[in-house]
Amino acid sequence: MKRLLLVFMAILLMTCGTAFPLRAQDSKIKAYQDAIKADPKNADAHFNLGYEYFNRKQYSLAAEEFGKSEKLNPKDLQAKELRVFSSAYLAYLQNNYGTALEGFKETLKINPKNPNAANLLGAAYLQLKQYDQAEKAYQSYLSVFTDDKEAQLGGNLNLAKVYALQKRFLDAVGCFQKVLT
Repeated sequence: MKRLLLVFMAILLMTCGTAFPLRAQDSKIKAYQDAIKADPKNADAHFNLGYEYFNRKQYSLAAEEFGKSEKLNPKDLQAKELRVFSSAYLAYLQNNYGTALEGFKETLKINPKNPNAANLLGAAYLQLKQYDQAEKAYQSYLSVFTDDKEAQLGGNLNLAKVYALQKRFLDAVGCFQKVLT
């Protein structure tokens, strides 16, 4: 329950564009580090520290802590998902799209409803100019998140970009029409 509350708070803060003052974040990290020093086998402390690192865009450190949490609790699929996603996203940011692709695919095997991994899978294919795969990834994204207006908007815009790059302008227009309706 505590973990879910922390995840909810982090998502809420990211969505609202508000963040705790840096000092409060530092004290949270210190508290989790102290909890780990007191009990190195505390999977939740490793998970929560990973989440703090993730929110600070320190994806390598986040992946490491999620990995420790996962090792201590191998049944924790959320820790595994976030470990894999953090590593894949870091690879994407470093323009290592092949590694990112594999990580996003693995993330989606763990959680097929991870919207970020689903969207970034298409983006990585697009960066590699693998337009057929990007098209499939964005179509899959659209089919999974049918009730999410924001996902439909972004997915159709991205799919229109794929079609435009392939000079399939009528298909691109069809995507734009979906965006406008």
